Amino acid sequence: MKWSAVIFDMDGLMIDSESIALEVWRALAAEHGREVSEQLYRQVIGEEPIFGVRVIRKALNLPLGEEELLQEYWERRTEMMCRKVEPAPGLLELLDLLKRGSVSMAVASNSPCAYVESVLKALSLEEYFICIRSSEDVRQGKPAPDIYRSTLECLGIEDGGALVLEDSPAGIAAAKAASLTCYAVPNGDIPDGDFSAADRIFDSLHAVAAAITLD
Repeated sequence: MKWSAVIFDMDGLMIDSESIALEVWRALAAEHGREVSEQLYRQVIGEEPIFGVRVIRKALNLPLGEEELLQEYWERRTEMMCRKVEPAPGLLELLDLLKRGSVSMAVASNSPCAYVESVLKALSLEEYFICIRSSEDVRQGKPAPDIYRSTLECLGIEDGGALVLEDSPAGIAAAKAASLTCYAVPNGDIPDGDFSAADRIFDSLHAVAAAITLD
């Protein structure tokens, strides 16, 4: 099938962000004598930012308000990500393939818009995407379908012509609730995640590029 648009999630799919995100959470928690386990962090992967803050703040009884913690976390994460981040294997190949095919590309992420834009700029990838949507742009973030519906509106296309690439169960649920075809490259930091709702599952972006070439 010839797709008119491909919509990317970012964290965990386009970049290996989870180790850095966990590092930031652990540094924040350590300043208050707490520790963030991998098991606790996995509960918030792919969810909207305020959900993650609420879960970790409550679990650790952190003495910071939600908004203060949210701002501090994302400021630190943005700074660290822009210093350390690299594109996921196969990402540049896939982006160039879609660009050559005149396929419109967008990013639909639960992460804050300023963070998404900063990371894309750090990677010199902003030129590929004509639309960026985040949970800040809609009433509800993933797993609600709002972000994907907003992205379709931004792209000016019908849902049947768009393919979503996701890495988390929450993202897949959002795409399917928006009646979109969804290919998944499962996030390795969610080993027990249920990715079965995806239309197809791949082990890498290289494999996705090969499949799109054959369509």
